[in-house]
Amino acid sequence: MNDCDTHEIPRRLNDFPKLFFWDLDVGVIFGTCFVFGTAAGSITLGLIAGMFAGYGWSRLKSGKHPAYAIHWIYWHLPVGKLRRVPPSYIREMLG
Repeated sequence: MNDCDTHEIPRRLNDFPKLFFWDLDVGVIFGTCFVFGTAAGSITLGLIAGMFAGYGWSRLKSGKHPAYAIHWIYWHLPVGKLRRVPPSYIREMLG
């Protein structure tokens, strides 16, 4: 069995996008760390940091929804919050 036999080929339109054989979010995290490490002057440091960050993120999201990164970003970063939505304890609205 060679290396090509172990990777799943996306067969449906709803499959999560891939970057080579990684999920897209893991690949972006690895690439970002690698680029910052290279810009800092150490390709090895960027490679190692990218591998640890990608591995950590894939372990964090294992067993969760494929779009876990989008859910995490929505709830934990201040971008894109719905500003006109009332608090969740208000069950009846007027109007």
